Amino acid sequence: MRIKKALGIICLILLIALYNDYINGNKKETTETAENIIEEAADQIENIADANDPYVQGVKNGYPLEHPDQTYGEAFDHFFAYPTWKYFIGTKEGLDEDGDGEADYEEQNVDIVEFTGYCTYGGVEVKARIQFTLDKDGDTFETTYLSFNDVPQNMLTLHLLMNEVFQDGEEPDSMGKENTSDSDAEQTEENESKDSGADETASNGEWEDSYIRLTGPKCSFSIWSADENGITFALAIGASGYMSYVDMRDCQAKWTSDGAAVYTEDYGDRHYSLTFTMQNDRLLLSENTPYSEDFSLEGEYVREKYAQDEYEYVFPQADTNFLDSNDLNGKTAAECRIARNEIYARHGRIFNDEQLQGYFETCSWYQGSVTPENFSENVLNETEKANLTAIAEYEKKMGY
Repeated sequence: MRIKKALGIICLILLIALYNDYINGNKKETTETAENIIEEAADQIENIADANDPYVQGVKNGYPLEHPDQTYGEAFDHFFAYPTWKYFIGTKEGLDEDGDGEADYEEQNVDIVEFTGYCTYGGVEVKARIQFTLDKDGDTFETTYLSFNDVPQNMLTLHLLMNEVFQDGEEPDSMGKENTSDSDAEQTEENESKDSGADETASNGEWEDSYIRLTGPKCSFSIWSADENGITFALAIGASGYMSYVDMRDCQAKWTSDGAAVYTEDYGDRHYSLTFTMQNDRLLLSENTPYSEDFSLEGEYVREKYAQDEYEYVFPQADTNFLDSNDLNGKTAAECRIARNEIYARHGRIFNDEQLQGYFETCSWYQGSVTPENFSENVLNETEKANLTAIAEYEKKMGY
């Protein structure tokens, strides 16, 4: 009875809101409006039912690393209209990194806390749906899905939205700027002058963008935010989630005195560092040691809007130029596997291997249309066949 009564009250409130819209000239299609009322009422009922769920409370009381002074619950309630939360065991959907308007992957029987709320993003009013996936013990969680009006978004959009949400919830004087004394102001100016390069970079946001590596397996790099502390970035080779060859998210790189940014990672006896340097509107990434035995992340990265198809190949001219030992020297087993299969992928071959298929689906030039059983090597030219042999011989020589 309590739920039914709540549903009635919510529907009444929404109907009153609808009536006010109508008499003010905001007329909508009756069927669409009715469906919206029912959907909104259902969301609000679930919000009431799950209000004290421990998983929901765990996420609402959590916070992102870059905003430790605000919880998700506080920030979301401040930013979104009609905020709702619910917990369920269901399907974890990946973000839409390949831009086809659909989630990149699905994973069944996962603990999920889902938030919905209304906001204006990019000048458009949208219903945002954000999902947090809990680990098996329910102790930690990660943000894994975002949709606007049920259209999946990519990781960059997710992070930009989160950054807007949490910055919107910050008080103007939260950093104590309004009450700064003269001596404090002088000290601040002095500190800023010591590292003006990093501060200028952080303030104008020139680093914030998506990038593609010019050579090697396609490597996507996104800088979500740049502030006085450094940059927050994500870096991936392949589709997002469990299908990735490399999937780094929410990573923090700190500014150095010369205007570069450095990310460090320590595990076991290994100390890894990745350095980012901006040169002529391009980013140079360098490592003290390869990220893994399969892939290096080093190279020159160009902004994605300036990227060309050739940047997404291990060997861009493998269909016209013969490969020699200089081309193959230093290639890892994983790089060779991608190089071999990208020759087939040029001709639209689909792959049974999910990780390999996911990788090629991130490439803008790939148009998978031919199933493995229907693919014929007769479509390959003599150069491509020779290069397949050259790669195979190199792999044999290296013991791959």
